[in-house]
Amino acid sequence: MRASAFPQKWVDCAIPYGQLKKCLKKVTKELEEIGLDKETLTSLAAVQQRPSSNDTPVDSGFSYHLDVNSIDDDDDVKPPRYRPRLTIFIHLEDGVAVDAKLSPPTRDFLQKLALSNSATAGTSLSSKGSLPVPSIASSDSQNSGVTGNATDIRQVEVPLVFDAEFFGILQTDVTNIGALQEEEQAKLEGQIGILGEELGKAIEPSRGRRARGDLDIWRQIFELYLDARIFFSSRESDHGARTSTQAVEQLRWFQDQVVQRKLVQRLKLDASQAAFGNFVTINTALLSILKFQEINRLAVSKILKSMPGAHSTDDIY
Repeated sequence: MRASAFPQKWVDCAIPYGQLKKCLKKVTKELEEIGLDKETLTSLAAVQQRPSSNDTPVDSGFSYHLDVNSIDDDDDVKPPRYRPRLTIFIHLEDGVAVDAKLSPPTRDFLQKLALSNSATAGTSLSSKGSLPVPSIASSDSQNSGVTGNATDIRQVEVPLVFDAEFFGILQTDVTNIGALQEEEQAKLEGQIGILGEELGKAIEPSRGRRARGDLDIWRQIFELYLDARIFFSSRESDHGARTSTQAVEQLRWFQDQVVQRKLVQRLKLDASQAAFGNFVTINTALLSILKFQEINRLAVSKILKSMPGAHSTDDIY
């Protein structure tokens, strides 16, 4: 980011990829210390994808949710807080964890949490609704010491200290980027408004023949600009928003066409030529904002893909 041609203020607000990577290592270590390494979590996640039947018990699974708590303090609406929830469904037989996919230390850890937690399989842990609970086949209930069944399912929420720290850092930086974008948007809107006023005065037909000539040239410039579809295309073949790479190519095409047709040289009024320079500057600024957004979105996406339960950038960004 620092090697790119961005203002220092933008660089200071960018997603701190290195800092988040360090925090992510703490998250990984925190999970590994209780036996929940990547392989174990991957194995548990596979359970959610496998259909079950009444004849075949399903091993324990897990759910990783990111709760969003909006904070409304009177008239001051603060950014939402994100709370990660790692919930594991385990089997208990007579109060003892029996899941084969979990290591003995992990079973012991989760067993203690399960027995100390009053949460059961029917408890809602997500702000968006109840978590899915793996079904198990019914067993002989005569020997049961737990809720009348030989086998009982408990859902256990594992406390995640560094996950909360991770999302706290990420949310702070995303909030700062949002504030920066609003500031830059307001600045650009002001520049566009000024440009419109200046151009309107310069090419007012009542100002004479040169103004009317410049007005015709500006029509050609805007026709080329619309044909360039720099930031968005409405054509069926390539409909949608442009990437920064595509936008650079389209802006270059537009400028090349203007040069080839000598449109700027044909502008008679100094105010018209100055307006074209400002017009290009505004588009270059828009391009920089688009590139900055892409870099930060990519950083967030790469980080979140490394997290348990791989989140979408739409959850945060």
